[in-house]
Amino acid sequence: GTLKVCWATLQIITSVSWGAGDTGFPDPFQKVIKAVAAVIQLDFAEGIGAACLGGLKRYHDRVLISSLVPILVVFLNWAAYAVRLLMTSRTDDQRQKAYNQHMRFFLIATYVVYPTISMLQFRGLTCEKDELGVKYLIVEPTTRCDSKEHKEFQSTLWFYIGIYQLIPAIYLALLARVKDRLIPTGSEESDLMRFRYESKHDKTITPLRFLVGPYKSEYWWFDVWDLYRRVIFIACLPCVWPENNMRSAAGCVLAVLFVMSYTNSKPYRKETTNLLVELAHYQIFFTYLVALMLGTGVWTFDVANDGAAIGWLLIVVNLTIFVVTAWVASRAVVKFVKHQKELQEAITLNKDVFDSDKLPPELQKLRPLEDET
Repeated sequence: GTLKVCWATLQIITSVSWGAGDTGFPDPFQKVIKAVAAVIQLDFAEGIGAACLGGLKRYHDRVLISSLVPILVVFLNWAAYAVRLLMTSRTDDQRQKAYNQHMRFFLIATYVVYPTISMLQFRGLTCEKDELGVKYLIVEPTTRCDSKEHKEFQSTLWFYIGIYQLIPAIYLALLARVKDRLIPTGSEESDLMRFRYESKHDKTITPLRFLVGPYKSEYWWFDVWDLYRRVIFIACLPCVWPENNMRSAAGCVLAVLFVMSYTNSKPYRKETTNLLVELAHYQIFFTYLVALMLGTGVWTFDVANDGAAIGWLLIVVNLTIFVVTAWVASRAVVKFVKHQKELQEAITLNKDVFDSDKLPPELQKLRPLEDET
C-alpha cells in the first residue's frame, strides 16, 4: 500500500509543472522533478527513437509509438501463455499457476504504464491559441492543431485512448467476478479469520491480490478509483482547463476534495497507510498552491536571492511522504525481527514438540539445531 501511494504521488507531483501551464518552479525543485519524471513517466518512443532512429522529434510519432509498445508487450504475454498451454499437457493446478503468472504480469505492467501513457495521449489533444488566434499544440508549438495532419493524428489517438481507458474497466470486471470471495460473509472474528485463511489459499484470486491487498474488503474496487484519480490529475486536468492559473486552482480544489474523500472513507487496512495518503494529498495541494501563487504573481521572488530558498522548501515538503514511509518501513522491519526472535525462542523452549518430521517445511527449517555436545 505504501509503495503504491508513493508511486502515485510522485507521478502527480512531477506533472504539476505541466498541469500549471507555463508556471516555472524555481531550481533546484524544477531540476529534481524533471529528473524524477524522466524515470517514472515512461516514454517508450523516446528510448526507441534515441537507440534506433536517431531520436523521434515529432510528438505525433512519440505518442503513437509509446501507446503501441505496451499493447504489443501485453499481446506477447498472453501469446506466451497460449503457447505454454498448447505445448505441454498440464494439470488443472499447473494451468492455474501459469494463468496466475501471466495475469500478474498483465496487471503490474498495465498498472505502471496506464497513467503515464494516458498523460502522453492527452497532451496530444491539448492546444492553445497564440496572439494571432492560431491554435497550436502546447507540447510542440510548431504543430498547428487545425492542420490536416494533426486532425488525422487525433483520430488515431482517440482509438488508443479508448483502449487504455478500458484498463481500469478490465480490472473492475475481474474483481467483480470474484467479489464474493473478496468480502467476508460474517462479522464475527471467527468468520473474518476463516475468510482471510481461505482467501489467502484461493489460487483463483491470487493474481488479483495486487489490486485488493492493501484495502479493506468492502473497498475491493478502490484501486480502479485510484487509477482514475491519477489520470484526472496528470492527464485530464491540463486538457480540460486551457488557462494556466485555472489549472493550478483546479488542482488545489481537487486535492482538497480527495483529502476529504480519503479521510472519511479510510480505505486502507493499515491506519499508517491511510495517514500517508492524506499527507500525500496535502503535498499535492501545497505544490499546486505554490504554482498558483507564482502564476498569478501573488508570490513573486528574485531568482538570484529567493529562488533557491523556495525550491528547497518545495523539496523538503515533498520529501515528507518518503520520510514517513521510511519510518513506517523501519517499524515494520523491527516488528518482524522481534516476532521472528520470539518464535525462535518459543520453538527452542518446546524443542521436543517441534522435532516431529510431520511439521510443515516452513516450521521444520526453524527447528533448533542439535547441540554438538
